[in-house]
Amino acid sequence: LFNEQKNHMFSLIENSQCGMKKALFLIYLSDHPLCAHDIGNSLNISMARTTVLLQKLEKKNYIKREIDSNDKRRIFIKLTEEGIKNVENYKNHIYL
Repeated sequence: LFNEQKNHMFSLIENSQCGMKKALFLIYLSDHPLCAHDIGNSLNISMARTTVLLQKLEKKNYIKREIDSNDKRRIFIKLTEEGIKNVENYKNHIYL
């Protein structure tokens, strides 16, 4: 179900903001915490590009990074309230 939702949302996202919107929707739709590696693999982009993308999202206050309580080496990427609002606003926009 997750892959079907992801593919459907990705097909609706405008190319102009492709990477940022896809990353936000990927995090939003995921039923488990994602790390940078997961996001890069799902978007089929390099880790360097993933890092830049996540830095831009963090600068806009759309995401935050949280250390995994079970493994301090892992950092999960989570949406902030602002990030959730952004995704939901865009989702409503593309479904109008």
